[in-house]
Amino acid sequence: MPSGGAEIAAPSGAAPLISVGQISFCIAYLWSISLYIYSLLLHRAWIQSSLPKAHLSDADIESKTHELQETALLVNGDSKAASHLSKQKGALQEFCSTPLVGCILLDQHAIREAREILCHIIEFGTILVWFYMCDRTNLFWQSEKFYSRDLFLFLFVCLTIAALGCSLQPVRTPLLLNRPQTEEWKGWMQVLFLLYHYFEAREFYNAIRIFIAGYVWMTGFGNFSYYYRTGDFSIGRFCQMMWRLNFLVIFCCIVLQNSYMLYYICPMHTIFTVFVYACLGIAPHLNKSPLWMWTK
Repeated sequence: MPSGGAEIAAPSGAAPLISVGQISFCIAYLWSISLYIYSLLLHRAWIQSSLPKAHLSDADIESKTHELQETALLVNGDSKAASHLSKQKGALQEFCSTPLVGCILLDQHAIREAREILCHIIEFGTILVWFYMCDRTNLFWQSEKFYSRDLFLFLFVCLTIAALGCSLQPVRTPLLLNRPQTEEWKGWMQVLFLLYHYFEAREFYNAIRIFIAGYVWMTGFGNFSYYYRTGDFSIGRFCQMMWRLNFLVIFCCIVLQNSYMLYYICPMHTIFTVFVYACLGIAPHLNKSPLWMWTK
């Protein structure tokens, strides 16, 4: 008999409970699909009302669409410039006038203008649904991982030959650890990460640990070079970096109910980015002093 405060574990064969995050994701996904269909209908009605002829062909609609989009861009550009000069709108009003907020408020103009954004949201949501179907259901046949050293090395050699044939480019800068060089190294390490996890090549475990450490170090070095060169410590830039590093992992954790530390490489990149930002962002006027830089 379990004690009063203990929880009874569910049997191993029982279906997992649906979390609040998964329910929220499903609602947002279905809502985005509905808004996207509605935006296409609004866009077609807008085009038809803008043309004088009653009978329209698809070619006429497409050509008129480009003309109206160019006109809208010019008008929006002028209005944005005027609003920037007059500064009549506050930050809250500007946030409420964004397309996504307008879609939530069911503004027809915002929904019509945000159809491309809605399309991208649906694509991303469909990828996450595919993840869930493959990893959490029995709809597809699953098999155990099988490692073959010959196949592993054969695939890596084929990728190397393909890279030598199409990706070799002259480097414009002679600096050591320039961005094209570090990006090339990161790409090769990502290929090895994928092959390692796909085949579960345990004999390369130590090498992969070294590659991960090198990858994280190059991420920190790239952030250091950017902040040291530009001095851009704005909150917007920092939030963009955090979003790029974690947005896919966060949604995977929500949809698949995985732990954040399961994707250990992203927490490592995140903490290194925070460390670099904190070290250089505190007293940035001292970053040009070699003594203070070594102290930091």
